[in-house]
Amino acid sequence: MPLNQPKFIVGDWSHIFEGEKSDRPTRIVIDVHANKLIQLEILADRDISDSYRLPTRLEFEDVADSIFHSNSELIDCPTDYGLVPTDSLPEWAPYTSFIHDDDLWSFDGDELAIWEEEEGEFHYHANHGLSEPTVESMIRFIEQIRHKP
Repeated sequence: MPLNQPKFIVGDWSHIFEGEKSDRPTRIVIDVHANKLIQLEILADRDISDSYRLPTRLEFEDVADSIFHSNSELIDCPTDYGLVPTDSLPEWAPYTSFIHDDDLWSFDGDELAIWEEEEGEFHYHANHGLSEPTVESMIRFIEQIRHKP
C-alpha cells in the first residue's frame, strides 16, 4: 500500500437494490486500509434530499459486494467515480459499521451496537473501552465477549 494512500474513500454512490427499478442514491465510507465498507446510508425519499436512513444487513452486504466485486477499481481511482479520498470521516458518519458472523455491527468512540432486523435499528450491545477502536479491534472485542464464561 502506498504511503500516501488515504484512510478513507467517501462520497455519493448509486445502487440498484432488489425490487427497485432505478438507482437509489446512497452515501458511503470505505476504510481503505481494512478494504471494507464501514458506513452506508440510503436515501429514503427521493423528493427529500436529506432523508437518509440506515441500511439493513442485506442492503449493506449488497452495496459492499457491488463496490468490492463489481467496481473494485474504484479503490485505486476513487475520483473517477466522484468519490473523495480523505483521512477523516465526514460529519454524517459519526460511527463505523461492519459485518461479522452475519451480523451488522456499528461502533463509535464508546459503544458497540448490533442491528436488530425486526426493529430496523441498532441496539446497544456493550461499552468497548477502546481508546482508538478499529474494525479489527472491534471484531476481537466481539469474540472476547462471546467467549466469556
